[in-house]
Amino acid sequence: MRKIILVVTAISAIILGGFLIWFLFRKQATKSPVAKLEQLTTNKKITFQTLSGKEDSILYYDPAENKIFEFFLKENRQSPISDLFLLVNDIKWSPDAKKTILKISNIQPAHAENPLYTTTLPEGEEATYFYEIGAKEPILLSRNIQEVTWTADGQKIVYHYLDKAKGVNNLSIADPDGKNWKKIIDLKEEKVFLSTFPTGEIAYTASETTDSFSAIKTDGSGERTIKLPILINVNKLAWASDGKSLIAAVREQNKTTDTFYKINLETNQKQEIQYKSDTPIDAKNLMLTKDDKTLYFTSDDYLYKMKM
Repeated sequence: MRKIILVVTAISAIILGGFLIWFLFRKQATKSPVAKLEQLTTNKKITFQTLSGKEDSILYYDPAENKIFEFFLKENRQSPISDLFLLVNDIKWSPDAKKTILKISNIQPAHAENPLYTTTLPEGEEATYFYEIGAKEPILLSRNIQEVTWTADGQKIVYHYLDKAKGVNNLSIADPDGKNWKKIIDLKEEKVFLSTFPTGEIAYTASETTDSFSAIKTDGSGERTIKLPILINVNKLAWASDGKSLIAAVREQNKTTDTFYKINLETNQKQEIQYKSDTPIDAKNLMLTKDDKTLYFTSDDYLYKMKM
């Protein structure tokens, strides 16, 4: 009997030791990466930034000067490339950063000489415009256009069209100037948030904070659901270029700074990206480089770079 007890004890010790080795190895293998975080500008507030397509260059809107600037990261300098605007509430950039969809409030009638004031919209109403960088004037789009996103190739826009008076509510696709439009799918929700999934599908959700997206092809086929393991804000995420993961900034309960997660969309697993910052981070306008190794975002309208 004593020999049996010794054998059982030895086997148990081997099993326990093997489990501990496996657990330590697994813990080491899934250890959260530590990202290098740096603030790129110290005295310049920016909004609605996008990668310009050039090396180390970002385009952004300066709310103080109402202009679009190009910011050269290596040289730490910026130069204006457009001064047509008055008060921009939102900018949706085309993938090549050469075209934009602008949301602009008509609130300054004293500036009637501005090209934007060719419209007859009432003072204080928001208008949607298509603007190609370098053009003399933007093009006014329908007053019933709500949220907008660009197709993956940058040739078309997909938008939420809502006309309550006529009972029309759908996703549509059109040329950037509003021509050649076509309905994609009818909607029930009066508010949706849109983005372009790297596969070319359009991702949309009815809630600003969500744990799932609907994805649909631009011809209206193949609708599916993208599930997430946590609730995220649609304004605080960036899709990876391969469509297999995303980066999300999450403000968790009882924390004063964002937690960053990399979420695997195939396994529905999340991994924290650790970082150090002397100031609290409230990340917005996230954008990943094509190699998915560098994340740019704004916090309190200052530009940050996170090297992962």
